[in-house]
Amino acid sequence: MIKKLFAVISISIIFSSCSIFKVTNPSLLSTSEVDAEEIDTALKFIGDYELTAYNLPGRGDQTFKMSITKDKNVLSTTFDSESETGFDVLNTLVEDDILFIEIFVVEFGLKTAFEIYVEGNKVSGYVADQFEIEGTIVNKSSEYNFEGTYDLTFFFGEPYGNIDATLELFYKNSKLSSKLSYFDGKENIPVVINNTELFEGAIFINLVDPEAGNIEMEVYFDDQKTISGFYASQFKFQGKRIK
Repeated sequence: MIKKLFAVISISIIFSSCSIFKVTNPSLLSTSEVDAEEIDTALKFIGDYELTAYNLPGRGDQTFKMSITKDKNVLSTTFDSESETGFDVLNTLVEDDILFIEIFVVEFGLKTAFEIYVEGNKVSGYVADQFEIEGTIVNKSSEYNFEGTYDLTFFFGEPYGNIDATLELFYKNSKLSSKLSYFDGKENIPVVINNTELFEGAIFINLVDPEAGNIEMEVYFDDQKTISGFYASQFKFQGKRIK
């Protein structure tokens, strides 16, 4: 039964029992447990973006390439020379885990804003509260100190519930390495790790699922204390650094 713990990534597999699954207390990831002064919520927004805004008046679908940078406590937005923006950037700020880029649209004499959400490397949001944005980000923050131990919760949904796990990130002989174990209701069970790589601001862990074989786990740094990502590209997880 233990071997089936992570087999929920294969939707064709049906368990006869899921008694080993441990439902996590939602308060586990409460941000109140993290010293707010140690968290820089802007970090996950720093990087290079490729965005598409849909159905803009007079322009239709428009593609943008932009960069968000940080100098001390000041965020800046720069659009590349090939992006015909038609607007001036007035301000860049983060509020309530949302990136706002305040702009002045020259053609209409209008002040409005980009409203951007980042989850992993995926970007969504709106221009002027109504025109949808989609795209990706390559995170360029050099401020991450990701070495440490993290408590994770995997969200597999009904009927399996949530699974607790522990992830350790460290360097061994100058090479990035990781250890992962999950809680089966009685003890932590180690997972076989094939490879751990840092690529464009994210960590990719190739591991062995007992039922599905080699699976990739994507780890993204939301800020200096919390992480999130995907297991097998479809199941979300969240975590916090415990040491």
